[in-house]
Amino acid sequence: SPYSLSISLMTASLCGRGTTQEELASVLAVKLREEKAIAAFQKTNEQLRSASKKTDSRLTLATALWSESRFKLLRAYDQRVSK
Repeated sequence: SPYSLSISLMTASLCGRGTTQEELASVLAVKLREEKAIAAFQKTNEQLRSASKKTDSRLTLATALWSESRFKLLRAYDQRVSK
């Protein structure tokens, strides 16, 4: 879904550093600081959950990030993505 895609791209952008973060932020037109971006996604998730409860519907989101097995991810990146 478009929402799942935006979560994945935003996660990559927020958890990346240096050139990677700058390029993703530029392409995604991200102007929020990390804390505000995370809070915005959390708020959206809560609104979606709340709306689904009111309409007796079910919302399921599944998002995953995959990396090339030959690339070593920095431990700090892995920890940030886990949040």
